[in-house]
Amino acid sequence: MPSSPAAPPSNPLAAPPDEAEDRGAAAASSLAAERAAREQAELAAQARDHFLAITAHDLRSPLNGIQSWANVLQMQIPADAPAPMVRALAGIRNGVEQQARLIEELLDKARVLDGSVELNIAEISPAPAIQAAIAHAGDAASARGVQLVFVTIDAPERIRADASRLEQMTRLLLTDALASAPRDSEIRVTLAGTRDALKLRVTCQANTPGIASDGAPAQERTTSGDPESRRADIGWLLIRRLAELQGGSLSMNVVKDAEDPAREVTLQL
Repeated sequence: MPSSPAAPPSNPLAAPPDEAEDRGAAAASSLAAERAAREQAELAAQARDHFLAITAHDLRSPLNGIQSWANVLQMQIPADAPAPMVRALAGIRNGVEQQARLIEELLDKARVLDGSVELNIAEISPAPAIQAAIAHAGDAASARGVQLVFVTIDAPERIRADASRLEQMTRLLLTDALASAPRDSEIRVTLAGTRDALKLRVTCQANTPGIASDGAPAQERTTSGDPESRRADIGWLLIRRLAELQGGSLSMNVVKDAEDPAREVTLQL
């Protein structure tokens, strides 16, 4: 009587059925947890945006009323009104305008950070936007005795980017540099790059403790928790996020071969 065919040899490297099933279940559980965490984060972002929208609306309503009555007073005020009255009315109007601007900036920051902001990407010349940001920082730099120097090295004439956001990012970079630069020092803004890619470097003397010298990404900066540090960190997050939304990046390192240690921030688009 012929013998039955021998069973194929088992694979010694194959996991037992129970172990393979356990691994599959663990992977499925991890995937489900990741999906749940992502959905929870999206819901939290939506709730935050909803809260900000309601808050902005609630804040704008009384501001619009104050602005309307200020306009009425402006039309009724006599030409020979006392100077204190004129200054008081101007102060009210300026205060309302500043509050309205702060509300809009708050909403804009939220939109930038969650990626929902609409960018006006077009082919632009980068130099005018950067020069406008430097001009805007001129008074603050003069008050600290800091000299702003703009240099171009093989800079691209045209790039695809959002001109207003490029100016905003440069303003934020200069604000941070001015906050940490010693008095009577120099901040150098260098525009360089390739034919179709922008590299913007802002270099100043390193007067900020705790700066990593290994080229660590700028987003890895730590904060001491005080309001100025928190504002600076929000500024860095905005720059990084705006750069990423335009296909770019942000990095920071310490220039070691300088006569004086210098911090160099590079924005690449």
